[in-house]
Amino acid sequence: MELWTVYDRSGAEIGVCEKGRVPDGALHRVAHLWTVDERGRFLLSRRALSKHHGGLWETTGGSVQAGETPKEAALREAAEELGQHPKELRLFREFFGEREIVTVFCARYTGEPIMLKADETIDGAFFTKEELRAMHARGECMPFTYEEELFAFLFGDSTAG
Repeated sequence: MELWTVYDRSGAEIGVCEKGRVPDGALHRVAHLWTVDERGRFLLSRRALSKHHGGLWETTGGSVQAGETPKEAALREAAEELGQHPKELRLFREFFGEREIVTVFCARYTGEPIMLKADETIDGAFFTKEELRAMHARGECMPFTYEEELFAFLFGDSTAG
């Protein structure tokens, strides 16, 4: 059984719950990992059709399990979803969402082959930020609200790349 630590709106730990059973008003932690190759393209995975939001493209990530740090969760998810083992994670930002506390990391692609896990992902591919913007506009990827800030963080401005 997967357990998640839960937090109040100030970020203070208030207990543990079973996966998906976060009490009303509480938050759980989520880690995102944006892997970028030497050409500035982002490695995304396509969610298994059996999952919530199945078929949508997304960055690597998932819920932080009880006893795990956001960094450990990002590394675990990279291995589970795409068979990736980044060497170094760079913290981009942390923010409070409606139901979660999100920690966002960036990493350089190590050149490992993409290895899909059937119950997690059905595809993995690299996309430019222009392609990512277009996919977001068409509703083909999981929604996120920080893409321009991420591009500025990684490339120095929102149009470089």
